Amino acid sequence: MIDISVIVTVWNRAKFLVDALESIKNQDFEGSTQVVVCDDGSVDETPSVIEQFRDSFTMYNVVNGNPTDEERITTSRCAIQINKALPLCQGKYICYLPDDDIYLPQRNRVMFNFMESHLDIFLAYHWMKLILISEDKAVVGQAVDLCEVWDEATKYWIKNIYNRIDHTSLFHRNLFKNNILWNEDLNYKRCVDWGFLLKVLDLELQLDCNPMYLAVGRKIQGKSLNIDGDRMIGNTIRNMKNENLLCRC
Repeated sequence: MIDISVIVTVWNRAKFLVDALESIKNQDFEGSTQVVVCDDGSVDETPSVIEQFRDSFTMYNVVNGNPTDEERITTSRCAIQINKALPLCQGKYICYLPDDDIYLPQRNRVMFNFMESHLDIFLAYHWMKLILISEDKAVVGQAVDLCEVWDEATKYWIKNIYNRIDHTSLFHRNLFKNNILWNEDLNYKRCVDWGFLLKVLDLELQLDCNPMYLAVGRKIQGKSLNIDGDRMIGNTIRNMKNENLLCRC
């Protein structure tokens, strides 16, 4: 059995994806790691970057999407891609890494050991910093510090208000054929992690927090779905059309 499966979602962020995949490759975890990359129809150098890492992990899978321009706006692409990847995951544990985020080197080792010593829980999350970066990866500001402890107040926050737990920090058991699918409802398009956590809580599965900073979430200025939303997607599509990178009208 593989120890950890990491689902990586990407769309047209080749130079940021390099950092994300390198951060998985550079983990000090000595167990086995599977990476499932979900490329949602990238037309930049993303496919080339994906190929560069094909021999870097115990197991490597690629899931390709090809949505229409309309589907990019009217469907929850991140949740759809994750749900395609889940059946491929062979790891005892599953975690997630968007194309613009980075794991710290000890992240997978620490979270694996945490879950192994907390056998009563289904899912754990850790603390992380969110920073705002420019297109050239320069830090231009800190978005927010995600350091919620797990208690009844946090549980209430998740169930009733937009939550402050990012899916980069999630680490949960693999239920194999009975995995919880991510919510593809458009209400959770910009907050897919919230939709997933609500389903976990509704099933009365146990959660916990490992209060350590183990990842950095990077929000690209003007190109972050949860900050800039559909305007960002629309601008990206228009730019690709102007550069003749899309063949469809």
